[in-house]
Amino acid sequence: MEKAKKNPFLLTLIIISLIVGGGALAYGFVKKSEFVKKNKTYKSRVNELDQMESMEGYPNQENINKLKDSLSSYRGKIEGLRSALQSSTITSLKTIPSSKFASNLVKANKRIKALYNEKGILLPEDWYCGFEKYRTVPAPRAATGILNYQLGAMDWLHTTLADHNPQELLNIYRKSANAEVNAGEDMNKKSNYRDKSKLQIPYSVSMPIQLTFIGYEENARSFLNALIRSNEYLFTIDTIKLKLVETKAKSEENNEGGGLPQEQESSDESLDQIFESEGNGEGGLALPDKLELSDEKLFNQVLGQEMVAVFIDLNLVYFQKQAELPEIK
Repeated sequence: MEKAKKNPFLLTLIIISLIVGGGALAYGFVKKSEFVKKNKTYKSRVNELDQMESMEGYPNQENINKLKDSLSSYRGKIEGLRSALQSSTITSLKTIPSSKFASNLVKANKRIKALYNEKGILLPEDWYCGFEKYRTVPAPRAATGILNYQLGAMDWLHTTLADHNPQELLNIYRKSANAEVNAGEDMNKKSNYRDKSKLQIPYSVSMPIQLTFIGYEENARSFLNALIRSNEYLFTIDTIKLKLVETKAKSEENNEGGGLPQEQESSDESLDQIFESEGNGEGGLALPDKLELSDEKLFNQVLGQEMVAVFIDLNLVYFQKQAELPEIK
């Protein structure tokens, strides 16, 4: 120590060595602490990786089998629905001469009119099976395919309604199909395409129909049931509206010869009084704000013996093609 005091250089060297050694020692402790932490993290992740390597991957065979079973079940339901709708799947409608369609229309009109007259069902004066515009004008040939299909559906609709004994057919309205309105225009547009295979064909075609009739409530319900369960044609219903039609029994004074009174008659309420416009140009049904029902009317309602005016807004639907289902791998 005395030598260090006598030699300032040596003293300075000792002090610097102590400082540098202490700093190095402190730095070493800090780095060791960081190394310990990072080493722990590394070992933890190595352990996680080892565990993941030992686990079976997802999806495993059990999961795959369950998924395949679920997809097969779902596909089976789709194919079942397709089978049920097979009668409404029409890939092409055969065009026929306009004269042939006119002949089919006349035959259907005569048959349905005779059926309704036989059953005592009243028809509108200007009724022509829903094709009034073609009473005197030939149908466009380009549209005869879809028109002939519609005619078959209208024939079925009228016949089924007659089977459920309505009192009167007030109106039936068939909206013109696009093929009728744009028969020439569509063909001209299609001719401009070089590759007609690229034309988009919709999966389904919907043709609106409006039907209005008067009959007993029970018969109306059974008709609707037959409509939605048809195996020949597919109908979807957008709107159903009902209104009670006031009826009055003929008095015994008018019942010549005595005996039981005759059946009730519909009141002389006109079509305009029963149905009011709803602002969209189509006939709508005006529902009464308040009904005051006697015990007799309540009893008739329970039995389904009330006379009602029925307005149905429905669509005749058919499918032009089916979507391809993917394979289950």
